[in-house]
Amino acid sequence: MTIQTPIVGIDVAKESLSLYRLDTQQASTLANARSTILAWLKTLPADCSLAIEATSTYHVLLADLAYQRGHRIYVIDGYRLSNYRKG
Repeated sequence: MTIQTPIVGIDVAKESLSLYRLDTQQASTLANARSTILAWLKTLPADCSLAIEATSTYHVLLADLAYQRGHRIYVIDGYRLSNYRKG
């Protein structure tokens, strides 16, 4: 299966972001800090889709910065996602 638009799933914590990029099947971890997020966003191709776990307010900086750069943002409620997996 060929993926046209890169998709990144992001698990958010207060201090870190755990990333999984579907097209390259690469997992990585970043500090949840403005400078680190900006540097990482510069490595992404234009028009990526980012699925971001909503965690308190820790996801807001990433979502805002990525949106400003034209990426598609999906903020996902982890609780609802866990119920979906059970179904």
